Amino acid sequence: MNFREYIKNNRVLYDGAFSTYYAELNGRCLVPEMANIKDRETVLRIHKEYVDAGAVLIRTNTFEANTGSLGCDKEELKSIIKAGWEIAKEACGDKAYVAADIGPIETGVALREYEFIIDCFIEQGAEIFNFESFADIDDIIESIDNALTK
Repeated sequence: MNFREYIKNNRVLYDGAFSTYYAELNGRCLVPEMANIKDRETVLRIHKEYVDAGAVLIRTNTFEANTGSLGCDKEELKSIIKAGWEIAKEACGDKAYVAADIGPIETGVALREYEFIIDCFIEQGAEIFNFESFADIDDIIESIDNALTK
């Protein structure tokens, strides 16, 4: 059953504060999004724990996955997003849905960066997107509109 069908007759419980839980588990300063490629097992463990607790929607570990926050180029960013998607999908199996998690970007190239991030997720098969913690939704509307036309 696809997510649209699921939500017609069911309530949706989704995961919690990934970064907070990640920091609690490992005590390291590693940016949680980098853990997608450097600490895969911990990311997988966290996602699985949320699914086992009853979450039916898991957000990818990609809230701050952008070139400005991670200090990386677009190829590395694409690898981080891809890994984040694959780990979440593995953790969910057929028990939960995966949402592409996208947080705010504080750079002058936000529009192009959002479009790149959205495209990376679409390449992975994402159909559910979670745009989180935006002070002004206008910052992301054009990118969403562009993505919907693809």
